[in-house]
Amino acid sequence: MRSRRPRVFRPLASGVILTLILTLVMRAGETPPAPHQAEVSPPPPGPDLCEPFIYHPRPVGADLGRRLAAVVGRKLPYVNAQGRQTAYWVPPLKQTGRLPDAVWILTAGNGSLATDWLEATRESSPRIGWLLVDYPSYGECEGHPNPDRIRANYEDAYGLLVRELNTSREELLPRTGAFGHSLGAAAALDGAATLGLKRVVVLAPFTSLRDMARKIAGNWSVLVTHRYDNRARIDTLAAAGAKVVIFHGTDDEVIPFAQGEALARRQPQAVELVRVEGGNHNNLPRLATSRIGAALGKLSGF
Repeated sequence: MRSRRPRVFRPLASGVILTLILTLVMRAGETPPAPHQAEVSPPPPGPDLCEPFIYHPRPVGADLGRRLAAVVGRKLPYVNAQGRQTAYWVPPLKQTGRLPDAVWILTAGNGSLATDWLEATRESSPRIGWLLVDYPSYGECEGHPNPDRIRANYEDAYGLLVRELNTSREELLPRTGAFGHSLGAAAALDGAATLGLKRVVVLAPFTSLRDMARKIAGNWSVLVTHRYDNRARIDTLAAAGAKVVIFHGTDDEVIPFAQGEALARRQPQAVELVRVEGGNHNNLPRLATSRIGAALGKLSGF
């Protein structure tokens, strides 16, 4: 007689399927602002259930060296508990003193790399320097991503930049802001709250990853244990006197415009929402290039 699978495994199997559905929605159409993607095989299974469903890392392209040289950028290698990591520093083209007038830390969306934004960094003010931070397992970074480990990369890369510039955190922090797109918006908000940054620009943020899961999977969203809570980060930043600018496309097919709108309504004294008519998840940076540049300059005090 054929045995039946124990009932206890049925909810778990269904939950995994629904988590995969959420991942496909989050990943749908997510491309970087510049066409420098490399084809890669699926990532190996991670150390926990969520990792292979939430994150989609890929390596850097063979042309990275040329692209770094074109923007006068350089690698910042470091080692932490996840292994060997690499961040990237694109210095300002103009500088009025010993230190950059402004430094912005950039984190990219899921399926993208921070270096996908290399060319875009030169579309902002020449007085801005950019620190590009990838997540564990992305680009030239080892390890496995989760919120704590991404936060560690953010802090460690910034600490390395402080040393590279021969300065102190106390001296550089007032010049520093956080910038991110999609999943990178969550990393930027979390990193800004952790470091105590006062200026943040994010594109297409979700309210929380749990909300995204609930939208697709209903009660199965409890299986998503990687808790990115942008509401809480917005509250922390507002309480600290930070200013946040959110850009969100009205036609975003991955993260609904309503989620960015909800974040702005939560702390209206601290958060400005820029509504980008007709913008979707991928064309948002291109449609709002000049407005993003203006926001970066304004928050930098230019």
